[in-house]
Amino acid sequence: MKSYIQILGSGTFDVNPSVLVHYDNQKGCKRYLFNCGEGTQRICLQNKLRLVKTKNIFLTRVNWECVGGLPGMLLTLADTGTKDIKIFGGENLTHFLTATRGFVMRSTMSVETHEFQEDGMEFKDENLTILPVFLYPEWQKNITSSSSSTQNLETGTKRTRDSTLDEINSNSTLKYKKEILSLMFNQGQLSNDPKSSNKKRSKYDEDIDTAMNISDEPQDNQMMQTSKKSNSGKSSPNRGDNKDSLRERRKEVFPKRLPKSQHSFTSVAYICKGPDYKGKFDPLAAKALGLEPGPQYADLVRGNSVTAPDGTVIHPQVMDFIILDVPSTSYISSVCESPEFVTYQTSNKDTQPRVIIHMVGSGVLEDKRYQEWMNKFGPETEHIIANEKYCPQRIIFYSSALSQLKLSKIDEKHFHIPYYSNEPIKQLESFDNIPKKASFTVPMMIYQTEPSFKLDMSQLGPVFDHNIESDKLLESSDDYLNIAEEVKQEVARSHSEAKNIPGKDVIITTLGTGSTFPSKYRN
Repeated sequence: MKSYIQILGSGTFDVNPSVLVHYDNQKGCKRYLFNCGEGTQRICLQNKLRLVKTKNIFLTRVNWECVGGLPGMLLTLADTGTKDIKIFGGENLTHFLTATRGFVMRSTMSVETHEFQEDGMEFKDENLTILPVFLYPEWQKNITSSSSSTQNLETGTKRTRDSTLDEINSNSTLKYKKEILSLMFNQGQLSNDPKSSNKKRSKYDEDIDTAMNISDEPQDNQMMQTSKKSNSGKSSPNRGDNKDSLRERRKEVFPKRLPKSQHSFTSVAYICKGPDYKGKFDPLAAKALGLEPGPQYADLVRGNSVTAPDGTVIHPQVMDFIILDVPSTSYISSVCESPEFVTYQTSNKDTQPRVIIHMVGSGVLEDKRYQEWMNKFGPETEHIIANEKYCPQRIIFYSSALSQLKLSKIDEKHFHIPYYSNEPIKQLESFDNIPKKASFTVPMMIYQTEPSFKLDMSQLGPVFDHNIESDKLLESSDDYLNIAEEVKQEVARSHSEAKNIPGKDVIITTLGTGSTFPSKYRN
């Protein structure tokens, strides 16, 4: 089996940190995505990285920098044939998705949300066991979400509202939102219309009906029939839904508002444990790594590491890694005091995590408490750090930047070269107490976890430098540069002639591309 962890967004100005975990084995390929900020799809397209095998998405926070690209990602996955997606995260995950009900829906795919409610809950499949760990800012410790400051996440505005729906208990509210989600993505089973069902109705059903003013008038049955019809009817293989059916579902099925939600400041860290294959031996894989039958084979079966002829150390033990999101220094106490990490802060190599991905906010990396906590892990643990301030601000969308460079030869005022910096503001060596095996994230960098543990930079994209690219343009595109110069002169001439033309100061600004899918050139 081959498995590795790949950095997508690295904390640059245009793409927030995100991580893709790959597992390729005889049963097939699986991908696990951690966070999906704006630009995640675009960076995958730029680097020809396919996400169709992604079945599980994990979010560290329900904040825009972590979920901004999720609605578009779901639409793309649905339109490329994905049948089901499971999304895991903290409080307000379901609320966020249902708040997009006016423009995000597909009848060809089902979406399940799983909100981790407490420490100890876990995700498990044939490849990964994932334990969520809750991190809180200092001022929110031991405060339940019910006592947190409230905010209408759907509109952000104050308005007169009927409080009946808001008073329903949180479990019923979550169930209600999941029913809305099942209508948005109704590849799965739609819930039966409670008015037409003979089963005994719960207090939850009655509360929802009262709050939403549901009556026994014929249009209610028609609403459910409309959604069922759109679910069972034929749909376009590319678009996933008929425009008319989408319009009807928006108009008739969904409520105008959701129960009030309360903003959560909780960050979820993930302790991830790979499959335990100790005792199971693959001689073909061992031979491919250059190992010879005999004592080395026996050592691998016993759970011992061996060294290949090229010096690569082959590890048979379980691979553990941690993905950590620490937005600010106020979360450091929660990180340091969390007992879930103590098990891995040991000198025993078998229990040390192979890699920790730190998504850290301003001031976290400089904090002595956090540095001391990092050093409690063994010396073999690799620390990969994503931070907007210190990671190199490289051009992520190389093709777009190159196009912008070409256009700047026509008009430098309107087609600016994007800001970038290929060197970090501060080197890791300048920090006093950072572990030796530490590095900043770079988009598309890989940490290989099987068959051996190592950093792999072979998939990095080209490094953009506008001076070098301009020289290449001079060498390869003489005709383009000549035409660009002619256009500049023509524009300057037309401007001088248009001084007295009415409406010469009118500016036309495009607000969107009108595109169905993102591309490497634009969202």
